[in-house]
Amino acid sequence: MKLVEIDFAGELSDGDMRGLQVSDKKEDKVLIARYQGKLYATGSNCSHFGVDLSFGMLFDDKVMCPAHAAGFSIVTGKPESAPGLDGIPSYIVVHRDGKWFVEVPESGLPKKATMPLTKRDPNNQKHYVIIGGGPAGLNCAETLRQSGFSGQVTVISKEDIIPYDRTLLSKALPMIDARKKPLRPAEFLTEADIDYKLGSTVASINKTAKMITLESGEVLPYDKLCIATGSKVRKPKIPGANLNGIHYLRTSADQEGIKSAAAEARAIAVVGAGWIATEVASALIGKYKG
Repeated sequence: MKLVEIDFAGELSDGDMRGLQVSDKKEDKVLIARYQGKLYATGSNCSHFGVDLSFGMLFDDKVMCPAHAAGFSIVTGKPESAPGLDGIPSYIVVHRDGKWFVEVPESGLPKKATMPLTKRDPNNQKHYVIIGGGPAGLNCAETLRQSGFSGQVTVISKEDIIPYDRTLLSKALPMIDARKKPLRPAEFLTEADIDYKLGSTVASINKTAKMITLESGEVLPYDKLCIATGSKVRKPKIPGANLNGIHYLRTSADQEGIKSAAAEARAIAVVGAGWIATEVASALIGKYKG
């Protein structure tokens, strides 16, 4: 380990943060923040897309990524809001001879910090069921394991694949297959004892008996239930909204349909002028312009 001086420590007011270069390598940067009069040091890169957190915002003890608002504790480095699943490294700050230093490894800085997960205890018969197999459902399942829950965790997903990075559906629409970009590999889910029921739809919920019935007829008892089904595409109620050649973007299957149609299209129109629509337009232009 080595000590690197925080030469701007005296310039930081409460609620301020700044990046500190700790080696000759551009990527070796630490985020220094002052919270409630104390200095803290964490990794400077968001664990989601690696965006520099020093360009984000600090709310109390949480730094928010400027790209997708992933949040991390500047005290512990733990993830506090999606889409960041992993945490960021936390480093020791040292006060010596009137100066402030951060202690960092000499071999280079890790980009993310995986949170420890509690192992499944077969003797714990508590069953937590999560309806919704996307990022929210996955975050719920991981948070349970991170918080010490050792019972059974089951996630019910209508899609037939494990959670993927949904932000890539629009950002890189024609270039990648979102199915090949899982948020967590299947091995991670197995190791964490998170059971995913893929391609499954809930037919009914009996809150009194605490039972869920799937369309397949399978019945699942539960002790706790979380519904994390997310949003869905809003289809305009106008004539022709469901004609051939009109596509909506929400799932990887939608993405594949748009990619296939765009490759043969002479003209493409994007309806909507918000964040997602502009990302879609930008990605399509980058691939098909000219």
